[in-house]
Amino acid sequence: MMREASRAIYKELKNGRIVNKFEYHDGILQANPLYDELFANLEVYRNQYDLLGFELVEIGESYFVREQGLDRYRDTPALKIQALILILSRHMSEVGTLVEALKDYRAGLSRQSVERIACLDGVSDVMKACGMDGKLCNEIDNNLVSRKIAFWNQIDSLVLTDGGVAIFEQMFKGDDETYA
Repeated sequence: MMREASRAIYKELKNGRIVNKFEYHDGILQANPLYDELFANLEVYRNQYDLLGFELVEIGESYFVREQGLDRYRDTPALKIQALILILSRHMSEVGTLVEALKDYRAGLSRQSVERIACLDGVSDVMKACGMDGKLCNEIDNNLVSRKIAFWNQIDSLVLTDGGVAIFEQMFKGDDETYA
């Protein structure tokens, strides 16, 4: 276990961020050394976080922590994350845009498209029901981008990270295990 990497991992996870296998920098996806450290020493980290009262969860090619015994169905951040992903994917399917664009770091969903989604019927109602009172782009930044579930690429389009893709796939597969 590397001390500096361990501290950086702790800082990311305690702040509700996902540690993804790849990170977006300067227009390309690059291997994330924090993910590599977690993966190489997974059992040590699982034990460490277990002793602190957290569960280290692997989802796709990413990791996050959640409190042990947390009621996942009453967890507000998880609800907001899932609602935002649902809003985005629903719109994309309605207008015939491939959801695959959200998974491709060179493509994504343009900011203008996201702003148009915000004006559609029912979007503001869903957001308010989930405790989101801001503009859609701001809520995406606060709940997806800040947690490393998504990022804005160089052409200002929204793209899901490894963790975001895994959450998306679990939501639409109907798995019980989701981000919380």
